[in-house]
Amino acid sequence: MSKNKYYVVWIGRKPGIYTSWAECKAQVESYPGAKYMGFTTYDQALLAYQAPVPSPDVVNPILEQIQYLFPPDSIAVDASVNMKTGTMEYRGIHLSSMQLIFHVGPWDYGLKSNNIAEFLALVHGLQWLMQYDLDAPVYSDSITAMAWVRNKKINSKTLKKMPIPQIIEKVDNAIAWLHDNPNHAEVRKWNTEQWGEIPADFNRKS
Repeated sequence: MSKNKYYVVWIGRKPGIYTSWAECKAQVESYPGAKYMGFTTYDQALLAYQAPVPSPDVVNPILEQIQYLFPPDSIAVDASVNMKTGTMEYRGIHLSSMQLIFHVGPWDYGLKSNNIAEFLALVHGLQWLMQYDLDAPVYSDSITAMAWVRNKKINSKTLKKMPIPQIIEKVDNAIAWLHDNPNHAEVRKWNTEQWGEIPADFNRKS
């Protein structure tokens, strides 16, 4: 279960710091453009509240209208791979606040596989939620990556053709973590058709 005791509301009916999810929810549910986030200590919450209001680098007007659909502390992950060079990176976004919570890469290993990058992003998101003991789901728009997480194994023809040691090590570590932590957070599919681009998207589509 989540250990959050304080909730910061940057944008809502009444911005401030709240000591329960019920109070926070009353301020942000169905409120256009609501931004909020949970914290374990008051000092963390106060520091965040006094900081500038987080703003996304992915423009998604639909997201502002559907924030209430996502449980507190839900995160979204996505990856980007340059199919010419194989440069790979991924990141995670905290949905309610739109804060960047991790960004890994870019790696110039030359592996042109978006599925591998999406898989690593998804496992990293699950690890992040467990690290902070957050009872929330992680959203991904990759059906393949979700299947690999569910099955605790990958099936990548690209990696078989190009067995790059650095990538193999990362994948093996991710799979080992999944086996060691079967009770990880829930993985949910991001509904791009209804919700627009996933907030962690790198916005590099041509």
